[in-house]
This record gives sequence, structure tokens and C-alpha cells, in this order.
Amino acid sequence: MVNISKVNSRYVVCLPWKNLSEKLNSNIEIAERRLYSLTNKLFKDNNKLIEYDIAIRELVQNGIEEQVNDAKGEKTYYMPYKPVYRDDKVTTKTRIVFDASSSEPEGLSLNEHLNSGDNLVADLLKTLLRFRLNKIAMTADIEKAFLQIEVAANDRDALRFLWYERTPTSKFRRPKIVEYRMTRVTFGVTSSPFLLAATLRHHLNTSQQEYGEYG
Repeated sequence: MVNISKVNSRYVVCLPWKNLSEKLNSNIEIAERRLYSLTNKLFKDNNKLIEYDIAIRELVQNGIEEQVNDAKGEKTYYMPYKPVYRDDKVTTKTRIVFDASSSEPEGLSLNEHLNSGDNLVADLLKTLLRFRLNKIAMTADIEKAFLQIEVAANDRDALRFLWYERTPTSKFRRPKIVEYRMTRVTFGVTSSPFLLAATLRHHLNTSQQEYGEYG
């Protein structure tokens, strides 16, 4: 069961914790080491370093992530991450992939604290059969589907990550580190596919009740 609500025309979900009272290790030391390792790799190609820095700051501008200035919440976790480059893409060539399976020694990762949820992917055979029932069939794709769904504010501290106050340069390789957190469903978190599928199912069910089977 997932908690889904709608606020200002956007769906909001809570992370499906296995045990709300269980302690979550922050993983911050590993996140810092992985950040420095990533920075050293990016210095080998200055264009990719700048492109990556722009990609992160665009997420802030679009409300997909937010800078954190307050104290840590009860469940705070820092996700390491890396860029994946897609030269075949016309628009977004840099994709940020988070590692929510990272954990400190003898600790559990964020993914181990979350339920992966039921498999809500539509049965392929039933989908193919439905295409044969009517003369016209339609398909659609949602751009950046995970990022269209908001994460409840009290769960966002579990989706923190680290970047710099300003773009690193060869003369100033390690600027001040700034903490961010994702505000949307995040690629790399084990529950994200389930949260997306559950939200889509919820939307279709409520829309059908409101507008009828064919809207």
C-alpha cells in the first residue's frame, strides 16, 4: 500500500519504509569519498565537468532538487551518484544516476530499508490482446516519468546528496560542499518503479471514476 495524494496538480508519494522506527545510517562518509573520486574523473574532461555542473543546477531551477539548509531529519541518508552520458539524446545528454544501494560497513543502505513494492507492470499478453479489441489503439510516453512525481517533504532527507557551492576548477578543485536533496521520485531507489506504477494506476482509476471509461 502506498500513500498517494495530489497537491497543486502534482501527485505526492511517501517512501514505503519497511520499518519506520528502524535507524537509517547517513552514509555521508562514503558519499564524500565518492564525490571526490567523481570530481577527479570529471577533471579529465573539462567540458563534461561543466556540463555535469549545469545539469545539477538545472535540477534546482526546475524544482527537482533543493538545497538543504536545515538540520538533518530523523531518517537522513546521502546517496553517491554518477553521470551517464547519452550522446544520442538531442536534449538531455547527461543523466544523473544515484546509488541508493551504497552502505557503510555493517550498515544497511537506503534500498535495504525500503519496500520494492508489488510488481504492477501490465501483463504483456493482456496488453497485446487489448490492442486487437478495437480499431484504434494509442500509446504514450511520459517524459522523465519518475521526476513528475513529488516525494513527501518528511521523506526527502533520505534522498540527500553532495555537490559544490560553485563549479570546481583546476585552480580550486574542491569548493565548499553543499547539501541537496531530491524532491521527486529518484532513479536508483528500489521503490521508484513501484511508486511510478502505483501513481499511474491511481491516476487512471480516479480519472475513470470522475470522467467515465473514455473520459
